[in-house]
Amino acid sequence: MSKSVLLVDDDDASLRLLERFFTRLGWEPHATKSPQESIVLYETVRPYLVILDLQMPKLSGIDLLQILRDRDPDSSIVMLTGHADVESAVTAMRMGAQNYLTKPISLDHLEAVAAAAMESTTIRRRNRVLSSQQIGQLPTGEEIPSSTAFRDLDERIDRLSEVDATILLQGETGTGKGWLAKRIHARSARSTAPLIEVDCAQLSGQNLEQRLFGAERMTNRGRRVDPRGMFEIANGGTILLDRIELLHQDLQPKLLGFLATRKFRRAGGETEVEVDVRIVAAAAVDMEEEIRQGRFREDLYYRLAVFPLRIPPLRERSRAEISELANYLLHVLREGRSDSPAVRIS
Repeated sequence: MSKSVLLVDDDDASLRLLERFFTRLGWEPHATKSPQESIVLYETVRPYLVILDLQMPKLSGIDLLQILRDRDPDSSIVMLTGHADVESAVTAMRMGAQNYLTKPISLDHLEAVAAAAMESTTIRRRNRVLSSQQIGQLPTGEEIPSSTAFRDLDERIDRLSEVDATILLQGETGTGKGWLAKRIHARSARSTAPLIEVDCAQLSGQNLEQRLFGAERMTNRGRRVDPRGMFEIANGGTILLDRIELLHQDLQPKLLGFLATRKFRRAGGETEVEVDVRIVAAAAVDMEEEIRQGRFREDLYYRLAVFPLRIPPLRERSRAEISELANYLLHVLREGRSDSPAVRIS
């Protein structure tokens, strides 16, 4: 299979660097400085991956992204941006870009992003070929209720599964944030790697730091303890940070730094560790109120809420939706138990 990549950047040095890099990885690069030529190449080559600079002459990267997505929504598009333009990159991800990279580019990070993009595009194209079948459903008993509200939610889960970006799930306790995170992970290109859940309220700041990022330490007998934290163990997969609103304020800058660079140092360590994980955060409170009260960093909130999803409580659901949800849960609980009588709520 030819791994084609379209490179669109008006900077000659950056374009040459990307061309050499992808050639060395065994990809087939198609490079251009022209937004207009990139549209023609996109339609003829049908690349698995597009690397697109946000700052382009005549036609902005955002406008070009929209044109490319309209022509073929299956290719993965990764935006290149300077540190001062992160807000525009987040906007691009909401419009369908899979990821963004800040300049100067970490080639190790780019390699991981390219591999994930290749897998995502392959899955989307395979699913389109199989369009006569139900795509992305979990086994019988895991299909969600059929009302419009739940189907709309299911479609949003599909879209979130395809975009390799951070997600913030907001909803009261018991609204199913953990279930949604598992469903998003199961449908994503990361589904074969671990999904690890960490409750930010269970441990103190220092202990939580060691649990998430690992620690360089020795036993009393001088033996080296496994230094890895959950981020390293989940490499290639997904981390669910539950009750993110209770993340200790001393840890918030470290998480922000990781989201910006995908690198961190273990507690007590000096070497930078780079991992490829997707973060899904879950909050049971209004995070904007937490920001107003000074308990949560605004810049960290925007890094986490690239794709925010609010899950309404039962009291905001219609009676028909509640009845349908109850019957669905009964069906799930009854799965595999032949001695269970059929029960239906109306």
